[in-house]
Amino acid sequence: MRCIQLLLIIFSFFSSVVWGGVLYDKHSLKKAVEFAKTFTATGQVQVISPSKNSAGTGTLIVVDGRPAVLTAAHVIDGKAHISMALVTPTGELTLPLSQRNKHVYPLYTQLKDKCFDIGVIFLEEGKYTFINNELKIHRLFQDSVSVDFMTVLPLEYDKAETCLTSFAGYGALGTFNDRGHVFYEKERPQKIASQMTLMPKKNVLYEHGCGYDVDLDISSDEIKKISQTHFFWDRVQKLNNPKTFPENVKIVGAFSHGDSGGPVVYEGRIIGVVSTAELPLIKQLAKRFYRFIPKESREKWIGWDNGFLEESFGQKMLRRFAKSYYDIPDSTVNLFQTATAITPTIYRWMQEKAEAPIAES
Repeated sequence: MRCIQLLLIIFSFFSSVVWGGVLYDKHSLKKAVEFAKTFTATGQVQVISPSKNSAGTGTLIVVDGRPAVLTAAHVIDGKAHISMALVTPTGELTLPLSQRNKHVYPLYTQLKDKCFDIGVIFLEEGKYTFINNELKIHRLFQDSVSVDFMTVLPLEYDKAETCLTSFAGYGALGTFNDRGHVFYEKERPQKIASQMTLMPKKNVLYEHGCGYDVDLDISSDEIKKISQTHFFWDRVQKLNNPKTFPENVKIVGAFSHGDSGGPVVYEGRIIGVVSTAELPLIKQLAKRFYRFIPKESREKWIGWDNGFLEESFGQKMLRRFAKSYYDIPDSTVNLFQTATAITPTIYRWMQEKAEAPIAES
C-alpha cells in the first residue's frame, strides 16, 4: 500500500493534459492555425470567479447596431469577472465585459439544456463606436483600434439540413483517429479552426413534457411553437470518419472544452455556438492496470470507481501512466459533439436584449 501511495505522489508532479480542440491529422496543425487567423472576430473568453478560473471562446457580433460578444451560456453563467482577449493587427486587446450587460438565454437558466446554450454580453456605451459598418474600440490612454465582427444567420428548423461547417476555438491540441479516440498533446493553448459536418436534431424536451417548470409566462401553444423552433446540431458517429468528407476539405477537426462558445459558421455567417464536446475517458481498457489495487484504494486515491468525474489525489498522473502503457485515449468524439443552433426565436431574444438600456460599470 505504501508503494502505491508513493507511486501516486511521484506521478502528481508531472504536468497534466489541457482540454482543447482536436484534429484528425496532426500534420494539418499549421493549416488549422492559419485558418483560425481568418476568424479575427473570435477571441478567448476568460472567466475568473471565487471558486475557479476558466476559459472559453467568444465572437464579436453586432445585433441591431449593438456590439456584443456571443458565446455559450455555460461559459459565462454565474457571478464572475469576465473579459475577452482578442488579437488585432495592432496587438492583443483585452475587452473587460460587464456582468450587468450579460444575458443568458432564459430556458438555459431554467433547464440547463444544451439546446439553449446561448449567452451574449453587450459592450458598454462609450467604449466603442459603430459607424458605417465599422466597429472601433476605444481604449483608456491609448488610440482606438478597429476590430472585425461576424454576422449571425438565424436558421429555421424546417430549412436546416446536414451541412459542412467551420468552427474556431481555443485550447490545447490533440488528434483523433477513425474510431473517434482522442489523444491530447502537450502544446500551449491557441486558436485553431477546422471543418466538421453537423446534422440538425430537434429538441423534443417539450413534446414529452419533461422537466418544464412554468416559471415563465408561456402558454401551451407557445410551448409547442418553441419545441418546433429550437434544435441543436449533433455530430454523429457515421459522420466521424474524415474519409466521408469532400475532397476539398483539408482540415477536419472536432471541438472540445476549450472551444465552448466558439462560432459554428456556415457560408460565412454564424449559425450556432459550440456547446458540448467529447465523452469521458474509456476506462474499460485500463482495468487490468488497477486490478491489483484494493477497491477502497481505488475509490480514495484514484477515483476510478467514480467514473473519473471528480478529481482525486494522484488521479490524473496515474491515469496518464496507464494510458501510456495501454495506449488508452483521453476521450472520444464519436457521439457527443453538439452545438446550439441560433434559431429565429433565440435571435429575437438577442434583439430584445439589444434594445434594452446598456448598464454602465
